[in-house]
Amino acid sequence: VVEDPRTALGDIARRECRRIGCKVVGITGSVGKSTTKEMVYTVLESTYRTAKTPVNHNNDIGMPMAILAMPEDTEVAVLEMGMNHFREMAYLSGIAQPDIAVIVNIGTMHIEHLGSIEGIRKAKMEILEGMSEDATLLLNGDDTMLSHLKEMPVQPVTYFGSGENAAVRAKNIREEDEMLSFDVEANGTQFHVDLALEGLHFVPDALAAVTVGLVLQVPFTAIQERLSMFRNMTGRQETYRQGEFTIINDCYNAGPESMAAALKVLGKKKGRRVAVLGDMLELGDSAWAEHYRIGRIAAENADLILAYG
Repeated sequence: VVEDPRTALGDIARRECRRIGCKVVGITGSVGKSTTKEMVYTVLESTYRTAKTPVNHNNDIGMPMAILAMPEDTEVAVLEMGMNHFREMAYLSGIAQPDIAVIVNIGTMHIEHLGSIEGIRKAKMEILEGMSEDATLLLNGDDTMLSHLKEMPVQPVTYFGSGENAAVRAKNIREEDEMLSFDVEANGTQFHVDLALEGLHFVPDALAAVTVGLVLQVPFTAIQERLSMFRNMTGRQETYRQGEFTIINDCYNAGPESMAAALKVLGKKKGRRVAVLGDMLELGDSAWAEHYRIGRIAAENADLILAYG
């Protein structure tokens, strides 16, 4: 009998994680968390006995349950960590105590509860609170909210991205025939990555997976091979044919950044382009402006827009 089942669940998960003794990779960001988590898992399972968060179970119930479902012989746990209020990320980090933390981006999702994009960054950076001083923080150097921190954390930081500040850098990024490719430059090593994905927004996700792999000493040949095999989760920009039509199913969730990225992929398609759009929630005072902005992007990339909500 416990006073608070959620707190008890978290306590049990924290102790179980320490008992198993695995490395923990914690992944957060405003958009792309689940895709990045799946890519990181895909890279690491070539070398380690790896467990991951199922689907997007990233809150104070789902993440502890994911830990409690890990096999006894897990060597690396890849945990997705989400929040929409202050102190939620600190709580999750205290349970998982990540050895490596990845912040993919800072966007406007959940701005209703966090007040501003600076507030969103502050809430995401709470992931540091459960980490030791010698843990590793991996940040997207192409995201201005992450590349210009007011105060650097005590943990060592590695930037990934396409700019000069990136220790793990993507160069020669190319899109062709529903494929995405780029060259990686890191620590004097260069290698090529091919992905069966459309859209430049997947580059940071893949580069985060490359960086985690390199930190955990996965051979770059294994990173190449595993990412070339990667297929995204259901509802996340799945592209398939239905008779004469091409269907893009990106209906898992809707935020301004992910909506804009999906519409730009649609805009590159030939033929009559139809966008079926629903609400973007938790935007607070920004809701009108963000829906208007996405409407402009939709108008530039679609011939017909069906709006629901």
